[in-house]
Amino acid sequence: MLSNADIYKSRDVTTAETVAQMAQLKYFDEQYLYYGCAYLYEGTIKYRLHENAEKMAAFWEKSFEFGIYPTDISKYVRLLKTPSGKEYEKAEQVQREFALKLAQTYPQELFLALKELGDIAPTDAALAELTLWQDELDLCYERDKIELFSGAVALCFKQKKLCTASYEQFKQWIKARLDLINNCECSIWRDKHWFYGFGYQDGASAQFYANASEFIARSHHYDLMSEGASCTPIFKKAYWFDENPDWPIRKWRSRFEEDMKGLMSEEYQQRLRHLSEVSVTADKEKLAYWLTAVDGEKFPQAHKVLSYYRSLWQENGEA
Repeated sequence: MLSNADIYKSRDVTTAETVAQMAQLKYFDEQYLYYGCAYLYEGTIKYRLHENAEKMAAFWEKSFEFGIYPTDISKYVRLLKTPSGKEYEKAEQVQREFALKLAQTYPQELFLALKELGDIAPTDAALAELTLWQDELDLCYERDKIELFSGAVALCFKQKKLCTASYEQFKQWIKARLDLINNCECSIWRDKHWFYGFGYQDGASAQFYANASEFIARSHHYDLMSEGASCTPIFKKAYWFDENPDWPIRKWRSRFEEDMKGLMSEEYQQRLRHLSEVSVTADKEKLAYWLTAVDGEKFPQAHKVLSYYRSLWQENGEA
């Protein structure tokens, strides 16, 4: 005779098998999740959508190298009944819905504003400061310090304080250095996870934000910058969970936050301040004009995008 425990175990197994069969037969809603942004390219407003948040973030970062100034990355989720074999059609339907939502969120005036503001030629105003920093890292093979430098280089390029040729030279040096570091690490088989974070000023005090999700970290960074906050570039660091397999994710996040605080020392903050003091190319009058030309009440997200670029191209959001 079966014991109660055996009966419950048998029921659990039967239920699990039934649920698996129902899922296979599409009895449950299918989730469709996309990340996306809008941008102007060769006079046409385009929409970039992707299922992977990291790849979407990589596209967003790469856009600046082609003179493209995208909106912030949005997330779109739909749960739909999907008959077997109709997954592709449903995915296309959701993508069309998402693109339409982006079109309704961002008016044409926003893209005209970004084109006009972004057409200003970059300078090498930050070249001397970054070259000095690079020279000090000549014998450094610490990944974290190279990542901090990489973030500063990318920020200066976005701010148009670094010309394309200089930016590419720094990128090649950073890639070569990180490749050397990667070749010395035997970690392919290990349980590797990335964390993302940044520092920012909250009044007179320095604060730090950390998250295991790149999308969430970038969204928070974007929100703060659009509000005019002074933020460091986003910093990433990998941890191997097999070192402490019993640690919950919040403990790893706390460790990352403490490590980030130590790395973003007063010396690092001072370097960023020096870089922020070099000449800014953005036209303040044009920025002020477009901030009033785009209706902030009707298109709050569009106004947020303009505020972000104001903060990026004019430190501390000064108008």
